[in-house]
Amino acid sequence: GLQIFKNRQFTSSIAAMLLMFMSLSGVLLLVPFYLEQIKHFEPRQVGLFLIILPVMMFIFAPTSGRLSDRIGFRFLTTLGMILQIGGLYLLSGLQIVSTELYIVIALVLVGIGNGVFNSPNSSALMGSVSESQRAVTSGILATTRNIGLSVGVAVSTVFFSYFQLQNRYLGTEEEIFVESYNEVIFISIVLAALALPFCLARQNKLK
Repeated sequence: GLQIFKNRQFTSSIAAMLLMFMSLSGVLLLVPFYLEQIKHFEPRQVGLFLIILPVMMFIFAPTSGRLSDRIGFRFLTTLGMILQIGGLYLLSGLQIVSTELYIVIALVLVGIGNGVFNSPNSSALMGSVSESQRAVTSGILATTRNIGLSVGVAVSTVFFSYFQLQNRYLGTEEEIFVESYNEVIFISIVLAALALPFCLARQNKLK
């Protein structure tokens, strides 16, 4: 059972995945509120912005998975995390006056990064265990995804409330929201950056 966690390839893949989903949850939680409360978009328009993430993942995940069979996991998972960090960096700079194009570019980068990261990381995870451990590993993979998103949402909510309290004298409600939002997304960048060593700390290919 727990012996599986002594496998460095396995634990590195799990840790990278956990941090990646924690970093993504701040975006999933707060960007819809930014689009509604600051940009005053209708829910239908907000949905069109948010659909960018799964569409980019859908496009890039299969290609990344096929590539990882040829060139290995390390480069693609690292590239995926760097792209996600780039997208998060753009999202951490959102202002009241940010353009729709800026928001789209930021979300596209996050979506591509996620798509490029996920397939090779899952391959590295599943390939690092014996066939008899595949079912357990599959369960751990799904659980890790859910834990990452749940913990990330909890952390983002707590910090957003804290920053709103700290920034309450900054100006208008919109200015307080944007400043607090940017600080939470900066935490997401830190979480994503913490995943990079785990992407690099494993074999590139499984024998």
